[in-house]
Amino acid sequence: MAAFSTRRTLDGQHGVALLEALVGALLLSLALLASAYLHTSLRHHASLAGQRTEATRAAQQELERIRALPGQPEAFNALSRHEADVPGLGGGYRLVREVELLSATLKQARVSVRWTDMAGHPQEVAVVSQVGSLLPLYSAVLSMAPAAVPSSGRPFAPVAPGQGAAPVPADAQPLEDGRAVWRPVHGGHFAYLIDPLTGWVTARCQVPASSPSRTLSTNDLRACTTVRAALLQGHVRFASGATPDPENANASVMPFEAHVALVTATGPSPSCEVQSLKTVRQDIGGLTQTRTVAADAQPGSAARWVDTGERFAAYSCLVPLPPDGGWSGRWVLRPRGWSLGRTATSHRVCRYAADRNGNGTIDPGDEHLDTYRDVRGSLVQQNYLVVRGDLPCPRARAAPHNGVPADTFPHSP
Repeated sequence: MAAFSTRRTLDGQHGVALLEALVGALLLSLALLASAYLHTSLRHHASLAGQRTEATRAAQQELERIRALPGQPEAFNALSRHEADVPGLGGGYRLVREVELLSATLKQARVSVRWTDMAGHPQEVAVVSQVGSLLPLYSAVLSMAPAAVPSSGRPFAPVAPGQGAAPVPADAQPLEDGRAVWRPVHGGHFAYLIDPLTGWVTARCQVPASSPSRTLSTNDLRACTTVRAALLQGHVRFASGATPDPENANASVMPFEAHVALVTATGPSPSCEVQSLKTVRQDIGGLTQTRTVAADAQPGSAARWVDTGERFAAYSCLVPLPPDGGWSGRWVLRPRGWSLGRTATSHRVCRYAADRNGNGTIDPGDEHLDTYRDVRGSLVQQNYLVVRGDLPCPRARAAPHNGVPADTFPHSP
């Protein structure tokens, strides 16, 4: 009887131990499952965070790209819904751009990137912003100090021999790779690629004559030839009568050629282009804009403009740079069908300039101001005025603020 009781006690103890082992195994299994789930969840969330970061970056890049579109009606009106795969992120990422017209000059753009995560769930990130039809540059100009903006509304840019206030012409168009493209002749068949950091012209490319200068892009460039040259660019105005006004010199342009005479004639010779221009006012997209066009340009059947009466010539010279330094020489105006001299029947060339104190002045073009020494970058806004030969060069209007000429370069487009 005692042996039976002892055996039953041992069996009970074995059963309890087995139950405890089963419970322990169950708990361990649950812990392992929880750990595996946590690991999988962390990996999923880490992957999703990386995907969201890349998708947000792609959406912001697209938004910044459309906000940086040239402020022209063609680009603004073409801004519409667009859907495409996101380049650089592999398959599965889809970029969707939705555009809502708020006003004639303002649109709201919503850029979203959609994809499917590793768990098979659809994901989306979106950024929203408003896009205007005007260049962001116009907003930046509003922040300039009043002393730095002349009465004509264009920034003052002092010019001294051998120095350039701005290495790139004001109407050059920025490209995606950081360079700028500039067409020296309106309606011409070629354009220059300019490095904005050095001001050098790096290539000469063919462009369609039908492509507007204000919307040139990499898609318009053809048969580019690599060059290493500096740009010398400016405008020439003509004043008639016995009291020439340098701020309103809009007499008809007399034909001339522009040349650069180098001190040392080594390497390729400089080449210059000259074109007679005028400005017109045109209503585009509900906004009145002042445009520069060729002097003989006529409005198309669908375009109406008002001639402002402003006349001037633009010249641009491409000066090849020597490999070990800059160029030195003089800019020369050569008349065609008229003459330079100091009589009433001839003409003299004056130079828009700024003296050492920044005061506006006009000096004879046949003196030191048109001589350049060791120029290593591009020079723009090198402007001249042609007056009657028996008259002295007129003085520019005195500066209203801080000695800055109010119109050192009058009405340069």
